[in-house]
Amino acid sequence: MTRRTLPVVVLGLVLVAGGLVVARQPRAQFGWVAYTPLSQATLSPGAIVLDRVGIAALVLAAVGVALVGGAVGYALGRRTAPGPPGPGMADDA
Repeated sequence: MTRRTLPVVVLGLVLVAGGLVVARQPRAQFGWVAYTPLSQATLSPGAIVLDRVGIAALVLAAVGVALVGGAVGYALGRRTAPGPPGPGMADDA
């Protein structure tokens, strides 16, 4: 990593970690609870309902991943290509 990309990578990792921490926080349950269900069947099994905090956490983590990916891609693109072999290092075997 270079001096330019290291702060961006650290910021991206902090954003990803922050998004994961916020996403893991327990939130209040919401929904219609005024009556007892008529059966034990679940209407939408496995469905994940996101509130504003959950969406914000996902956006925060996505921005962090994009920052890390962009910084790593920039660092890889800025690498210099290896130069020609020096004297005595030619492949004449």
